[in-house]
Amino acid sequence: MQPSDDRSHRLTRRETLLGGAGVLAGALAGCTRASEFIADRLTGELNLFNTVDHRLTGSLELVGPEDRTLLDEQLDLGPSSGGDEREPAAIYRGVLQTAGPHQFSIEVDATSEHAASRTAGTYEVTDPADQKFVVLLGGAFTEAFIFVSVIEDFAELDDELEGF
Repeated sequence: MQPSDDRSHRLTRRETLLGGAGVLAGALAGCTRASEFIADRLTGELNLFNTVDHRLTGSLELVGPEDRTLLDEQLDLGPSSGGDEREPAAIYRGVLQTAGPHQFSIEVDATSEHAASRTAGTYEVTDPADQKFVVLLGGAFTEAFIFVSVIEDFAELDDELEGF
């Protein structure tokens, strides 16, 4: 199933770099309100970021309450360092509409640097208007190759990543 234009948005490399730099600069300067403003403008309800220097492919599925499939997508994310026409991030908007348990699964195809990676879990979404999924692929910020979190703001993500 292909995402419709109102649900999916691939960030341009410039948007990704500007957004990441803005969030990082705001967080380091203690300006969480500024970084949140930028993050809210550039992210959606499901956000995937490739943090490695090579292309990642695979699949993802998001099933909402009452076993309703919200997303069933093929992934093709460019490297984080550029040099590829594909973008290193995939942003999906309009997918979290109902509170309750959401089943999320993702599989990243094998590359020369890692075996195929898969993770699946159930995540409770209590406020779909304010919460978002953040998926970091590649292990650049965590020990896990695939890191999944449901957050309300990126300050929560900073707190989670401090433990790694």
